[in-house]
Amino acid sequence: MDPDPTPPPATSPAAPARSGFTPEHLLPVIAEPHRFRLLEILLDGAPHSAAELGRTTGRGRMATSKHLACLRTAGLIEHCAHSRDRRTTSYRLAPALLPPPGTPRTLDFGWCLLRFG
Repeated sequence: MDPDPTPPPATSPAAPARSGFTPEHLLPVIAEPHRFRLLEILLDGAPHSAAELGRTTGRGRMATSKHLACLRTAGLIEHCAHSRDRRTTSYRLAPALLPPPGTPRTLDFGWCLLRFG
């Protein structure tokens, strides 16, 4: 038996940004249906306000804001400047999670792959 194990395969450059997403922390966040739907919408990479997301999902702005806060705390989304109104807080998917243009709409955490239609 060879005493030197084979080195692990090289990881992609995006892997370190995703390494903090452990199943214990991420699964409870994405398992909630409204948060899952918000991720699907935010997968377009564009900024969206809480009010806009609430209208799109059929939920109120306050309920949507609470779910957005949970996604933000988990590191899945971030605040961004809204191009139309600087007084409005907007959210977008964390840039490290955006799939490359022209690829399937997925979020890849290494140990979990979320596919969106």
